[in-house]
Amino acid sequence: MASTDGLVPITRAFLASYYNKYPFPPLSDDVSRLSSDMASLIQLLTLQSPPSQALAAMISFQTKNSESVFNTVMTYMPQDFRGTLIRQQKERSERNKQAEVDALVSSGGTIRDTYALLWKQQMER
Repeated sequence: MASTDGLVPITRAFLASYYNKYPFPPLSDDVSRLSSDMASLIQLLTLQSPPSQALAAMISFQTKNSESVFNTVMTYMPQDFRGTLIRQQKERSERNKQAEVDALVSSGGTIRDTYALLWKQQMER
């Protein structure tokens, strides 16, 4: 069995005393200037390229992937009334999901909220 002689518990106080021996150099004044420059660039980019384009791309991507998965599943389903019932149920479900997204957008939901809803819907599929 290993000896525990000379070992000390690693606590916050122990770590603080260790790092006090090696002081961290102060940050340069350029850090705050660069941070504010980055913030102004983000605002400028947001004005020039509104995020609604990202929303349209995200919805298109999600729709395309959903259709691809559904078509793959349907290739293994019997092509009789069961396949028709599944297709009808999927169309009804998609209409309900789209209505949920439209309600969120019309109520002023953010892109982040919309993305979270679309992600949840995709995981339910």
